[in-house]
Amino acid sequence: MIYDIIIIGGGASGMCTAIKAKKENNRILIIEHSPKLGKKILSTGNGKCNLTNASCRTDRFEDNPEKIYPYFTEGDPNFVKKVIGSFDCDDTVSFFHELGILTEDKNGYIYPRTEQAATVLDVFNNRIKVLGIDVITEYNILSIKETKDGFSIDGRYSCKKLVISAGGMSAPKTGSDGSGYKLAQMLGHSIISPRPVLCAVKCSDRFFKTVSGVRSDGKVRVYDEKGGIAAEISGNIQFTDYGISGIPVFQVSSLIGKMLEMREKTIVEIDLLPEMTEAELEDFIWERDRDHLLGIINSKLAKACMDIAEEKYMDRQSLGFIRRLCQTVKHLKVHPEALAAFENSQVTAGGVLTGEIDPDTMESRLVKGLYFTGEIIDVNGICGGYNLQWAWASAHVCAQALIAESR
Repeated sequence: MIYDIIIIGGGASGMCTAIKAKKENNRILIIEHSPKLGKKILSTGNGKCNLTNASCRTDRFEDNPEKIYPYFTEGDPNFVKKVIGSFDCDDTVSFFHELGILTEDKNGYIYPRTEQAATVLDVFNNRIKVLGIDVITEYNILSIKETKDGFSIDGRYSCKKLVISAGGMSAPKTGSDGSGYKLAQMLGHSIISPRPVLCAVKCSDRFFKTVSGVRSDGKVRVYDEKGGIAAEISGNIQFTDYGISGIPVFQVSSLIGKMLEMREKTIVEIDLLPEMTEAELEDFIWERDRDHLLGIINSKLAKACMDIAEEKYMDRQSLGFIRRLCQTVKHLKVHPEALAAFENSQVTAGGVLTGEIDPDTMESRLVKGLYFTGEIIDVNGICGGYNLQWAWASAHVCAQALIAESR
């Protein structure tokens, strides 16, 4: 069967690319190895599908509410800026309104008004059917070959233009198993080693087993090798028996993972009481007859901090102990040793090298007629709609290029 465009991967970016690229005079096929399209969409935004973020504008990358640069890549950050600049959060809202999906803005986090990820998937599937886009599911591609007219897939399907939108390796139960990397390599592309991100961080510290299950508002700081603050973000931190989790940890997991991969000295501190300075905390404890941390932080965390302080000062009523205790509460050091597994991560860092892709078209710089969109590319965003925005933006840029080529 001969098509104008074949898209490998029926996830968010693959489906979006197909819908945006479909015209009356072209034939498009989506090939998906899972039983159904878009399974991973259902789990985004805790099932509500955080479509985008009000800060997904290039002029707000350095000034978003999270106070952290929202996209990570091994390549040039301007690659991401160029793509998002072509299709930002406002364009995403307009696109979904055109599809018939109303949206709502919750403090910058933009969701479908129904707050159901299933709404997005149902509308996508319906539009694909109405547009006459062909779909093949439960098909595992063995080989891709260049031909004089385009590409041949397993000798069964041919196309003029090929788009690889096969995702990464996170949440493999949704179909993200890394198979797209092998297909990209078949066509000569380089792959930045994939690693899980937007996930928990495993730490070597012994006290975690005593605080497992505790959730506490705080601030996470990641330091670089020179002792400078590489990232700092506040929010609800979850303590597990193996380390730290929660949104603030997810937001810095890509940075921590890269530091671990590079074998850099990785120092992470947790401020368990951001609303008070160390001096204010010390005064507060002394004013209360040295009642230590009772009523200040979670009792399990309080005991862990007191045990740490006691390692240096045995007398819990001494000035040295109190100061050491306050220092521990404000600068609780944890020692990352690994990130959670792909099965427990939301997004994959790494993928197809951005330097091998043209950000104006998403076309390969190595193979004419080959394109990439979405998570398979070495771009990953923080929580809050940034990764889906990348999916929509890269799909839009690709689709526009495909349409222009067919004229």
